[in-house]
Amino acid sequence: MAFFVPEPENADGFHKQIDKDRFGLNHWLLPEADRWLMKTAAAEILIQQLALSDFRLIALQGNTTEKQPLKYMLPARGFVFNYILQATTNAWYEHKEDLMHSGRYTLFFYEPGLRTWNVPKGIFSLLQLYISAEHISSLNTSFPLTTAFLSRQAETGKKNAVLGSFQINAELNQSIWKIITCKFSGSTARKYYHLKIAELLFDFCQQLTIQGCTLPLLHHNPDARLLQEVLEYIHNNLHEHLHIAGIMKTFHISEYKLKKLFHDTGKSFAAHLTEARMKKSMLLLKNTGRKIAVIAKDVGYVNPSKFSHMFFKHYGIFPRDVRLSSPDQAKDSPDQSS
Repeated sequence: MAFFVPEPENADGFHKQIDKDRFGLNHWLLPEADRWLMKTAAAEILIQQLALSDFRLIALQGNTTEKQPLKYMLPARGFVFNYILQATTNAWYEHKEDLMHSGRYTLFFYEPGLRTWNVPKGIFSLLQLYISAEHISSLNTSFPLTTAFLSRQAETGKKNAVLGSFQINAELNQSIWKIITCKFSGSTARKYYHLKIAELLFDFCQQLTIQGCTLPLLHHNPDARLLQEVLEYIHNNLHEHLHIAGIMKTFHISEYKLKKLFHDTGKSFAAHLTEARMKKSMLLLKNTGRKIAVIAKDVGYVNPSKFSHMFFKHYGIFPRDVRLSSPDQAKDSPDQSS
């Protein structure tokens, strides 16, 4: 639900190019961003927007004492990632079933047009990442799975709809805060933003590898919602010793119910767990400089040799082969992993 500020002559109630010295430490101030302030007797909303070639970053912070209408424009069809960092209410969007909560992010697909967002009473802080449908192909080199998913949704997906809701884990939260507390300026700031946007997309890519099979069904099938929550829990706890009994206790469901959820996907719990661990380890090997032994622990293997064996069984190559084929990460060979 990206916010695109109208032209100044149509922006009643807005003041553009806010002097950053007016705001205290309670506001994020994105370097290089355009800023608008909407201030009425019932609301004060700070809006910041930054155009970055294929992306837009939008930061919204507000405090409202009553519902406040806010108009925004989507000039082209595209996808919006909403990262909710603070919210004192759940009544966020025009779709009643699409409520968002603090500490989660949601992906939306929207058609172009002028819309009105009825901002609910309360305090809120959120960061949005907008990608137009025509720029999806630019992601293909680094995030082919994400590109394929978004392209498919652009062609066949439901319009103006939520495509998934995910937890903001510790690593993602750190990336978001590095964006909103950026101290760089000029071209350095823009390069920094691109690096951090890649981290946001990296998290979504991980979500797709773990639970992509449930996303199209998310808002039509209660079991799909439950399965997504279980898969999300698995994904965020791969470093732990995960087992069926623990999942049953966490979600208060029977063994029969849990096994049926996975049976309906065509894979067992064990198969999903192994696949999740292997896919995350592959992403980490290709996109980070972590030592192989550390990656093994990150995905639940105390013994690096056992991890290498399972990795070879799953992919037909060893972790060191992935590193050797990635020049930027080759320095982290298994010989240095202990």
